[in-house]
Formats: sequence, C-alpha cells, structure tokens
Amino acid sequence: MVSLHQGSSWYSSGYRPFPFCGGSLISSRWILTAAHCVQPESVKVMATIGEHDLEIQSETVLQAIWTVQNKRIMHPNYDDNLLKYDICLHKLETAANTEMYTPVRLPLPNSDFVGKDVWVTGWGTTAENAPQAAVLQELKLSVIDDNVCNTAMVAEDGPYWGAIFGDIQMCAGGKLNKDSCAGDSGGPLIHETADGTFEQVGIVSWGIGCGREGLYGVYSEVSAFTEWIVETVNAEDNSGGGGVAVDATGLCCA
Repeated sequence: MVSLHQGSSWYSSGYRPFPFCGGSLISSRWILTAAHCVQPESVKVMATIGEHDLEIQSETVLQAIWTVQNKRIMHPNYDDNLLKYDICLHKLETAANTEMYTPVRLPLPNSDFVGKDVWVTGWGTTAENAPQAAVLQELKLSVIDDNVCNTAMVAEDGPYWGAIFGDIQMCAGGKLNKDSCAGDSGGPLIHETADGTFEQVGIVSWGIGCGREGLYGVYSEVSAFTEWIVETVNAEDNSGGGGVAVDATGLCCA
C-alpha cells in the first residue's frame, strides 16, 4: 500500500500530513493509482511505502519515502465527469527495493471476480463526514455483478451520474457501513488467489456517499487495463531506463 502526499517540506519537519490518495507499488519504479488523484505538475508529490500509523513519527522500520516524478500518465480516455478510465501511473524518481517492498501482481486481462472476496485498504474516512483515519484500515468485501450494481446506482443517482460501465468498472460492498470512503481514492482492491498470491483487481474510484445499505463502491477494473499498463510501463522503461521488464501475468519483481 502506498500513500500519496502533497509537497515535501513535511518530510524534513517531522510533520506527516494525511495522504490525498492511495496507490499500489506494481514494480520497482511504478505506482498505480486513480486518474482523479493526479495533481498539477507544479505540485510535488511524495509516495510513502510501508506506512501504517500516520501519528507515529518513529515508524521507520519498513516505511520509506520516494519523490514522484512529473511523469504521471493518465489513461488517454479518462473522463473527469463520469470517472471513466479512472486509472493513472506514477513513476518514482528512484527505484524501491522490491525485496523489502513486494509489488502487487496484476490480474490476467479480462479476469472475472464476481462473487469473490476482496480487500480494500486506505487511510480514508470510516464513515460519511468523519475525519480521515490515522491508522491504515482494511475491509473485506465481495465483488458484485455489474447489472445489480448499475440498477442500484442508477435508481439512486439517475442514468447519467449513476451509470456503471461494466467493461472498465467493477463494484463491491453494498452492506451498511462496509465500504471504501473519502480519502481512499486510488487505493487498491486486492484478491488473494488459491496459491496465496495477491492480485490487484480494482482501484478505488467513486461511490454515492459511503457505507450506504444497497449501494456500492465503484472501482476501476484493473483486468480491463492490464495490457495498457504493461505496454505503457514497457514503453517508458525502454525509452528512459531505470525500470523493470514486465509481462501480462504481473509486474513482479525487479
């Protein structure tokens, strides 16, 4: 789990701000997050890997901080209104040690996770209008059929704002007070496979409030973007160096 923070002055001052978004390490130099998390180029972004409790300043055994390059690649079809193609790649200035910080794997293209258990993590709020959590939260959810999700969300928010695009989005949750929430954006939705491998199946994108009974969290469906991620990372690393060769079965390990 990666936390993304604005600015860099806090690093030397000892003050640790709450992250504006989450993300995940998918190779030694690349972080996967949501496109709506992208900051202006003038804003310096720092990525903290291994964070757990934001209020413990001495938490340094596994926690480390990297500067994110201005190389922030949003999907070319990203729609800021409907949050379609809500996916982005951030490149770190220096490589993370993947022997210490294990990158999460990507699912095979067009994998289906409906009915399967998944975990969402983040430092977002634990309820609507609540403050952000200082300690990393995790929650077990189930992936919901696209049609069930779309019917519920459209009934609540109308056919324009509530529509789900099942080819590139997925839904999870639906139970009271069991949901990702404000501040969790960009963070990973993880599935543990039968052999114990952890795959990132989703990216926290949007919802209607959070934790409302019968409504769902909407996630960018990573398996719809596996090929785009692989092609983009390979193209960037082949042209600029400093990365890791990847293939469609996952981005692990440098």
